[in-house]
Amino acid sequence: MSAEPNPPSPPPPPGPPPGGPPRSAQSIDFAAVPRSVWISLGGAVVLLISVFMNWYSIDLGPLGSVGIKATDATDLAWLVFLCAAVAIAVWAIELFVPTVELPAPAWQIAGAAGALAALIVLFRMIDQPGGELVSLSFGIFLALIAAVAVVAGAYLNMQERR
Repeated sequence: MSAEPNPPSPPPPPGPPPGGPPRSAQSIDFAAVPRSVWISLGGAVVLLISVFMNWYSIDLGPLGSVGIKATDATDLAWLVFLCAAVAIAVWAIELFVPTVELPAPAWQIAGAAGALAALIVLFRMIDQPGGELVSLSFGIFLALIAAVAVVAGAYLNMQERR
């Protein structure tokens, strides 16, 4: 009797890489993100947008008024923009790239960036360019509220981690 040997079985499919699937393949449960992070992150996004809004206005009498964007009025607006971008980046790293080790906790970096932005906005509210002809506009108040929200969310996140 001549029996043919069975063909070799195919190799088993490769298993997942060590450490689990890559982060991009995992889904993030946004409901599990703490409310404090949403507050700080939302404040940072609004702060980022507020830099492109009118911070000052000039009254032209019967002709109306002219709005002046923060980026046109002061170079410090770009520093506020940078602070907002840092806060957004830090929270994004903490949420989406947990393997990256930040030099300090995310709440600490975001809180410092928000505090610096709030101080700059307060300074620009007190020291207005143009003297008495210039008045404060909606955007600068929104920027101050947003910077405070970044700090408040970071503080709440610190309290949650204790």
